[in-house]
Amino acid sequence: MESISDYTAEDLHNYIYNPYSQFIERDDYSYWCIRGINEYAEENILKPLIGMKTIFLKNKNMDLKVLDMKYETINRNEFIEKYLFGEANNKIDFSFITPTAFRSEGRYIVVPSTRLIFQSLMKKFDESGKEKIFSYDLLEDMEKHSFISRYKLRTVLYCIEKVKIPAFIGDIQIRIDGPKEMQNIAKLLIKFGAYSGIGIKTAMGMGAIRMRGEDIG
Repeated sequence: MESISDYTAEDLHNYIYNPYSQFIERDDYSYWCIRGINEYAEENILKPLIGMKTIFLKNKNMDLKVLDMKYETINRNEFIEKYLFGEANNKIDFSFITPTAFRSEGRYIVVPSTRLIFQSLMKKFDESGKEKIFSYDLLEDMEKHSFISRYKLRTVLYCIEKVKIPAFIGDIQIRIDGPKEMQNIAKLLIKFGAYSGIGIKTAMGMGAIRMRGEDIG
C-alpha cells in the first residue's frame, strides 16, 4: 500500500472483489507473489512495485532485500481461448497452498464444495474484463455436474493481526461429468484461480491455489 498512490489505496475500498491477490511461499528463499486480474491492477498496483530493492516490515523492524523480480503479463483473450476451447479433461487436480475459507451468512465455511469454489471464481473472473460468466443457471449446472472425487485437506488458522480465521489447506480433485464445454469452463475457472485466489481475503494472503505439477511462484 505504501508503494501505490493514495488514490488507488482509497479506490480499492470500493471493490467488492479485490482486483489482485498476494501470498508468500518459502523454501530456501521467500517468494512474494502478487497477481492482478485486470488492467487497473496492472497499472496501479503491479507496475509501481517494479524496481523495488528492499521491503521494510514495520512490525518486525526489518529490511528484506529483493534478490530477483519476475514480471509477466498474460493476454486475457488468449488465456480464455487457450482454456475454454482447448482439450477437455473431466478431472482437475489442484492444491490450496495457503489457508482458504469462504464466508456465508456471517459464518466461516471451512469445508469446500464445488458450488462455493465455482461461485467464488465466477465472480472474481467477472472483475477481470467486459465478458461476464456468472449466472445462477450456470452455477446450478456446474454444481449438478461436478463433485469432489479426492481430497487431502486439513484445517488451519490464519492470523490477521489479532483475528484468527478458521480455514483449510491441502490437495483436491474435482471431477466434471458434464459435456466438454462444461469441463472447459471448469478448467478455465480453476486456472484463473491461480491469479485471483479462491474465497475470502485473497488480497491478504489467503486462498492461493496451484494446479498440480506447476512450479513455485
